[in-house]
Amino acid sequence: METTDRKIVAHDVGVWLPRSKTWVYSQVINLSETWETWVIANRTENLGEFPHPNIYSLRDQHGTIRWFLELVLRRLGVVPLSPTLCRFVRRLKPAIIHSHFGTTGWRNLNLVRLTGARHVVSFYGFDVTKVPLDPIWRQRYQELFAVVDQVLCEGPHMGREIEKLGCPKDKINIFRLGVNLDKLPFRSRTRQPDEPLRILIAATFVEKKGIRYAIEAIYGLRSERPKLAIQATIVGGASKAASSKKIKKALETSIANLSMADIFQFEGFCNYSTLIELGDKHDIFLSPSVTAADGDTEGGAPVTIIEMAALGMPIISTTHCDIPEVLAPANGELLVAERDSAALTQILVKLADNPQDWARIGRKNRDHIEKHFDSRMQGQQLTAIYESVVRSLQ
Repeated sequence: METTDRKIVAHDVGVWLPRSKTWVYSQVINLSETWETWVIANRTENLGEFPHPNIYSLRDQHGTIRWFLELVLRRLGVVPLSPTLCRFVRRLKPAIIHSHFGTTGWRNLNLVRLTGARHVVSFYGFDVTKVPLDPIWRQRYQELFAVVDQVLCEGPHMGREIEKLGCPKDKINIFRLGVNLDKLPFRSRTRQPDEPLRILIAATFVEKKGIRYAIEAIYGLRSERPKLAIQATIVGGASKAASSKKIKKALETSIANLSMADIFQFEGFCNYSTLIELGDKHDIFLSPSVTAADGDTEGGAPVTIIEMAALGMPIISTTHCDIPEVLAPANGELLVAERDSAALTQILVKLADNPQDWARIGRKNRDHIEKHFDSRMQGQQLTAIYESVVRSLQ
């Protein structure tokens, strides 16, 4: 670890880095050069896709057996902190510890006290709606909110929800998740009469993604426009959770029962570049998020919506959480209430019948993303937030 005059921020991300969390990578790599960034992780994956020179992985430091045992003991509250991690962070002397997810923020309270660092916590979704259903976590959040320096969230809806949980309003800061526009080439969408309508769905198979309603909506489109050729691609798959595997089976069964196997193609999980290539080849992005039965939500909005809007696609989605905030007003007419398959069908029919409207909506979306979600600009904003937190000590 080299000596530097730059201020240091340590990002605690849990796992560095799932492909579904590219937005964390954007935050880490786009800070001003006045800050030196480090990553603290329980373990690492996909390092080839998300390289970073300063990663401290607990599993790499401890070995798998000791790492797993210590992880279990810390989660049970038997061991409050990893001795190895404490030594490392005290030697690192970060000015700020940035905890990603509210649960991580609470677990880091002792580490923050030990090091004397300032504490910034980002909330993203399930930690705002699902976790607080447990009274124990509601109390833990009160402990966190009492001492945290800044709480970051994706949009005004999430900000209001965090305030309801007891966080002082003056500690809440809206920080939009940026995307790398250099890797998201805009293409104006159109379709010739002899071409199929190409619809893209991209999500992990969990209830909040609303994929079942997307399938029902496409079935409705086929019923209303039987002569229209439709190609639908689903990118993603089930996680290790039994509930996710159950959803995957239900989706496959639904497609078979509706006799739409000829329409749908499952691509599985793919890397970022492949996802963007698929986005470029499709006409419409369908992402009807909902509030899950267990309280899980997007919190803000899926980053894939931001990315696909940047590519120039019209986005069919719902008014769920902060989704309306990440899209241009021109795209607002393509948003419907949650779980309304019939309304989704009507939007699909409207777009299929009026391809001349796609370019206008896509251009407005791209302009909106360039103005509010450019990762370089968001890196400057995050730098300003850090500087403000540090100045508050002086």
